[in-house]
Amino acid sequence: MQDKIFKAILAKPITTKNKVLTVDFSTGKATVRLDQALHGEETVDGPLLPAQQVRPGDPTGLNGQNPNTELIDDEIYPMIAETVHDLMEEVATIVIGAAQGALASVTVDLTAVLNPLAGQSATTTWSVNLMGDTTAPTCTPVGVTGGLLCKTLLAAVVVANPIVKSLVVPARDFLLSDAGHQLFALAVDDIKTGIITIPVRRAVDPVLQVMDNAFSIQVNHQRRSQCADGSDGSMELSALSMAVLGPNGGPRLSFGNSRIHMKC
Repeated sequence: MQDKIFKAILAKPITTKNKVLTVDFSTGKATVRLDQALHGEETVDGPLLPAQQVRPGDPTGLNGQNPNTELIDDEIYPMIAETVHDLMEEVATIVIGAAQGALASVTVDLTAVLNPLAGQSATTTWSVNLMGDTTAPTCTPVGVTGGLLCKTLLAAVVVANPIVKSLVVPARDFLLSDAGHQLFALAVDDIKTGIITIPVRRAVDPVLQVMDNAFSIQVNHQRRSQCADGSDGSMELSALSMAVLGPNGGPRLSFGNSRIHMKC
């Protein structure tokens, strides 16, 4: 089961439903989409429950944000950090599907023999997996009456199959239901917490904290100047602007720049 779970998790990148975080566990690459984190309201899923508001009234996405909007601040940072929990919901869904596949791969082989007379017999074999799926039985006849005995035996298997299923299906239902959560948790929670949640948080948190404390990353960055008489002077506009924070301010790098100059 563990092997199937790992293969399912590594199969392709996993993205949270709010589209903020994508992790490719096969390469260890985590991608945070800041444009998805910028929204005026979250009413879908994940750690931000319906209809918890974030930046109510603000536009969604990078375009059209208010002047000098910080991409990472005291509102955005916790939201990004908490998406790891949202990611785990996606992982849990994959894990449950993989667990079901693992249960389907565990089969119980069954054999029934009918030999009323010496030299006359029929032997049938079939299997049932822990998801309750049965294979078609095959029968091997011996002797002149073997064919007739096979017909009798195969008819008996049809009657016996519901009884056989009733023996394995409760085990499946228990493992995949709330009643069997503790057993399922033993197999899965260590994977979710120790191998996914903790490493992702350790990787993402410091990066976001450093960016929040050391850099200013703004969209729709605007800088205005005034004339001596108080009238509007020039205005510089940048689609994206990054600055190093410090006591006296640091260098700034801007992209998508335009400038309007008004004579004083």
